[in-house]
Amino acid sequence: MTFEINSAGLYLMIALLWAAMRVIRGLTTRQFDFKRELAVTLFFVFLCLLSYRLFEPFRFNLEKTLKANFVPIVNSLLMIQRAEATRYQPLIRIVQLLLVGNVVVFIPVGFFPAVLFRDLRSGWKVLLLGAGFSLVIEVLQVLLAVRVFDVDDILLNALGTWLGFGFFRLLYALPPLRELFDAIASAQRKDALAFFVFTGLSFGLVFWGFVYSGWQAAQNAGEYILREQEGRTLLQWLRWLFSRGYD
Repeated sequence: MTFEINSAGLYLMIALLWAAMRVIRGLTTRQFDFKRELAVTLFFVFLCLLSYRLFEPFRFNLEKTLKANFVPIVNSLLMIQRAEATRYQPLIRIVQLLLVGNVVVFIPVGFFPAVLFRDLRSGWKVLLLGAGFSLVIEVLQVLLAVRVFDVDDILLNALGTWLGFGFFRLLYALPPLRELFDAIASAQRKDALAFFVFTGLSFGLVFWGFVYSGWQAAQNAGEYILREQEGRTLLQWLRWLFSRGYD
């Protein structure tokens, strides 16, 4: 069964939850630093844009099984070779952009945590963070049958995260930016990492709540459809419903 969720409602709910949690966090700790709050908000906006790009158009199928690629590098090399064999430049550029994009899009994942947390100013920690975050995304895409699980995506995303950390280290070498980054990290409030984990879990619950609601709506809509063959998508069912009506 294919179903969609209200992405506008989802991000509105997440934004309201985020704003409420930041206000509560400020009131309970009685601490507020504009520079750190700005950095945290920019990271939050980036994650929203990233998630939108990864799950758009928010059309899922919980019953569909997709193939997965667990062999690293080989699939990407084959994709490049096949594109170059066509000698069709637009296709070659699309493949190149796809691979490079998987690296570039995760650069902020390595940059912002290093700015916000002194404990994450380590290359191997950032690399694990990027790989773990990418793994969560790939698993979600498989569970919701959005895209194919590909280990190459995890490797490219982890590389992008590491490059983001390298970019942070490059900027950190400049005294004015070092002072700025240290000031942002020093403004960290008590149990900040725990708060970020709790926030992430809260957003996850909201997301799955919308997925469950969309799935239930699709099931309820299907129960009213009569004399039609099974296996249609929700959109096809609705087109039939509005064109023919109930019996």
